[in-house]
Amino acid sequence: MLRRLKVFTIFLVIVLSMVDSFSAFGGTLPITNPLKAKLKAGKPVFGAFVTIPSAKVVENLAVPGKLDFVWIEAEHTEFGPREVQDLTIAAENEGLTSIVRVPTNDRDQIKKFVGTGVLGVIVANISSADDARKAIANLKYPPLGCRTVGPERGNRYLAHFKEYLEAANDQIMVILMIETPQAIAEIDQIVRLPGIDVLHIGLGDLSLSLGAAMDSPKVREAVAKVESAARGAGIPLGGPLPELKKLDEKLKAGYRFFTIPGDMEILQQGVSRFFTPGS
Repeated sequence: MLRRLKVFTIFLVIVLSMVDSFSAFGGTLPITNPLKAKLKAGKPVFGAFVTIPSAKVVENLAVPGKLDFVWIEAEHTEFGPREVQDLTIAAENEGLTSIVRVPTNDRDQIKKFVGTGVLGVIVANISSADDARKAIANLKYPPLGCRTVGPERGNRYLAHFKEYLEAANDQIMVILMIETPQAIAEIDQIVRLPGIDVLHIGLGDLSLSLGAAMDSPKVREAVAKVESAARGAGIPLGGPLPELKKLDEKLKAGYRFFTIPGDMEILQQGVSRFFTPGS
């Protein structure tokens, strides 16, 4: 491990000496994360799922001026890094922060998605403190983690790597999904780990893994345990907000990171509403 760190440090020195020669590229990077700033101030943030690989979707979601971020869904779609990058560019153009849910907690996969320029990564199926520790390490440069250096859009292909490196570990959000009985059992250990920005409760998968309905006492007890642990550690909670009238209730429980219905659901609701008498 020490040898790898030395090799990385030598490589970093070489890269940093190179990037000074790229000053002619100009331009700026989105290396400050307004979403994280709002959460740190205790304010709620709102985003929508994007599962259709088109900039038009992001642009239309941005039109009302109500959202803070888009949740780009790469776990349950055919999205690869290219689609995520295109949607991230669209989000930046509209003043929205882009967050991606990655398919697996795998370093080689995660580095391709985080390199697209997203300012947050959601890692699903965290089942233990070791899983959580691994996810955090996959998203952090040494000495905090094991993320590697490469010519990626996030650092403008090394042209702005120095600025990117200075900000990335702090500004790129780590969002962990709690959705298994094992994670519930180790939640007190998980919340003690440094580097977690949001704990997102995956209610659907949690209820399936517990073998109980989402509104059952068993699931409510598990959710309450996560909520209590997160509040005690000062970590904002994340979850869906199907209706705005539920906001105050969620805020009191410690939720600050909210997802509203996404592109597919909005399309389905629109068609249903059209054919609903009196709507």
